[in-house]
Amino acid sequence: MNTLRILLFFVLVQLIASFSESSVVFAQDPLRYKKAIAEFKPVSEVNAENLTLFAGSSTFTNWKHIQESFPGKNVLNNGFGGSHFSDLIFYVDEAVIRYNPSTVIIYEGDNDIARGKSPEKVIEDARKLITTIHNALPDAKLVLVAPKPSIARFSLKDKYITCGDMFKSLAKEYKYVKYVSMWKNMLGKDGKPKEEYYLKDKLHFTMAGYKVWANKLKKYVK
Repeated sequence: MNTLRILLFFVLVQLIASFSESSVVFAQDPLRYKKAIAEFKPVSEVNAENLTLFAGSSTFTNWKHIQESFPGKNVLNNGFGGSHFSDLIFYVDEAVIRYNPSTVIIYEGDNDIARGKSPEKVIEDARKLITTIHNALPDAKLVLVAPKPSIARFSLKDKYITCGDMFKSLAKEYKYVKYVSMWKNMLGKDGKPKEEYYLKDKLHFTMAGYKVWANKLKKYVK
C-alpha cells in the first residue's frame, strides 16, 4: 500500500511539472502574434532611406501618432502589444531586418519583468536581439530604451531600475548601441509616476506622456 502511494505521489508530481512547463510555453508562445506581424506594412510600401524603425511592445504599438511626433522624418512603427524580447527575437526578420532601417529603436523588457523574468534573463535576451540585428544590418544604429515606470507596475520599480542599469552597461559594450532611460522623465517631484502621463489603465501613455518620449528620442530619429 505504501509503495502504491509513493508511486501515485511521483506520478502526480510529474503531471504537475508537465502542466506547469506547458503553461509557461503557451504563455510565451510567439505564434500568438502571427496575425499582428502579418499586418505590418509590406516592404514594398516602405521607404528604407534614413528609416527609423520602432520595434517593441504596446508602449510603441499605442503610439498611433508617431509620424506626427517626428514631422518630416521617415519612421515606421512595428510595435506589437504584450511582447517580450523573446517574441521580437522570434520575429526579428519580419519586424525589423527585412525593412533595412538605418536606426532601430527598441522597447522591450517591460512585460518581461512584469511576467516574472529576472533582469539577468532580460539582458540575456537583449544581447541576443542586438547581436542578431547587427549581424544582419551591420550599418544600423540601435537604441535600447530601458523599461519605463508606470503607476500599474510601480511595485516592481527596483527590478525595472536594475534592468535599466544593466541596459546601460550592455550598451557600452557595443559602439553601435545607444541607451536611453525615460525613468526620471516620467516621475513627479514626489518620485512617483505623473498621473497626467498615463491612461486610466495606469500603464499606457496619454498624448502628454508620448510628448515626453518624442522629445527624448528625437535626437536618434534622423
